[in-house]
Amino acid sequence: MRVQRRSEENSPFRVPRIWTRFLVTTVAVVGLAVLPVMAQSDQEENLGSEDLVTDELIEQAMQRSFEGVRGGVQYAFYNHNNNNQLAQQINEEAGFPPPTGWTNDGDSFNANVALGSKFADGKGHASVYLDYRKLDELTKGARDYVNCSVSDGPDGPECGGSSTSAQRRFRIYNRDGSLNGDYVLGWESAGSDGHSFVPRNGEVFNYGPYNHFQRPETKYNAGAFANYEINKHFDVYMEVMYMNNYTDAQIAPSGNSTTIS
Repeated sequence: MRVQRRSEENSPFRVPRIWTRFLVTTVAVVGLAVLPVMAQSDQEENLGSEDLVTDELIEQAMQRSFEGVRGGVQYAFYNHNNNNQLAQQINEEAGFPPPTGWTNDGDSFNANVALGSKFADGKGHASVYLDYRKLDELTKGARDYVNCSVSDGPDGPECGGSSTSAQRRFRIYNRDGSLNGDYVLGWESAGSDGHSFVPRNGEVFNYGPYNHFQRPETKYNAGAFANYEINKHFDVYMEVMYMNNYTDAQIAPSGNSTTIS
């Protein structure tokens, strides 16, 4: 297990934070040699260590000298404490419930194996590999400092958002094109009947929590390589590769705009 701590520089509040990423790796046996599987940690918004393991595995399987079995398992997750006081404050002031406390999320799992062997007294060589990767979804709503879209307010950072909100928005213009008023539908919970126009008071839709830090993904890789030397002038070979990679991407919901004359 390897633990890496680093100061987080991408917070909009420039508040030093600590991330911890746990990596659990296995070893693979080739003949009588024990080889550690490559593993390295990455920034939260760009997980790539699993691809490095897969690339190394394929490169190993393609080598005609590779014999034996090699494989590994890698598991990782993020450990984070939502305790940014400024982020908590501006979210609560805007009416956006922020996440609080410690959380473990963004799990990633990768398992792979490669097998290779020579045959026909060394004239031929064949190898196969299999690789599986699973990433869990991680959205910005799981982090207090990006739970809302931060903008510059008159007194410092504040939560912004889209003026196209669930309360609808109605901008009424006079015949001469001047703005008559900016209204929303009043919530029943705020003392309105839910059907009447009330002056808009900065109501916005918080689109921050819906966007991804890490997209969910399920990936399968497989392949086989074979070659056979018929004579010193004639060599035949075969390559087969397969990949199935499924991931979901999403952005926050958006509204429709309509002009009525």
